[in-house]
Amino acid sequence: MPFRYYLTFIDETEVGSDGGSSQIRAKSLPPLTVSQQEEEQDVLQQLVAALPERAAHLQPLAPQAPQVVNEGSRGHPDICRRPCIRMARGNCEAGRACGFCHLPHTAPKIYLNKPLREYLGSLTDSERLAVLLPHFQERLPHVAAQELLEVMHQEANANGPAGGKRGQLDQQLRRMNMAGLFGFLRANHFKGTSRIPAIAMEVLETLRVEEPTGA
Repeated sequence: MPFRYYLTFIDETEVGSDGGSSQIRAKSLPPLTVSQQEEEQDVLQQLVAALPERAAHLQPLAPQAPQVVNEGSRGHPDICRRPCIRMARGNCEAGRACGFCHLPHTAPKIYLNKPLREYLGSLTDSERLAVLLPHFQERLPHVAAQELLEVMHQEANANGPAGGKRGQLDQQLRRMNMAGLFGFLRANHFKGTSRIPAIAMEVLETLRVEEPTGA
């Protein structure tokens, strides 16, 4: 559909039944009492006339691949490292080599309160794994995590702890990000020997590499 610039308005022209063009006058168009300079009118008419042709050649922008800001930001926001306090103050001299996250964290970080921490700490290794395993199975359906899930299943108590604060603990674990859940698989949380801490940290780093800016 061709366009025409006239008296500061861009009008749409229609082709009439006789092959000529007919002008559709907008209801809000005021009476044509102001004349425009011919030079300005000609220039603007040329610009408007070229709009359909220019629009036909427009191409949508290709989506940009996410880029890693720095090492600590890999896996943002679900499996990245803790926010960088230097970046929060305005600048981090370590730049891309910084091991903490430089990207914004809008959601509040979820922590276990003292009663839930004490409850989790009172469980045996197998009971604690039985609590954590369903959360990992639900939120970590990744091929890189298969070995971790299998070993957790082998070492977990089949039934897990019953009653007590189990329901409250599960509710808080569902709200935590994956980095927080992986924290419970560190060696300092185990009372005995286990393969899980080493496997878990290896899986976490693999996920951060494969999903550099989003988990």
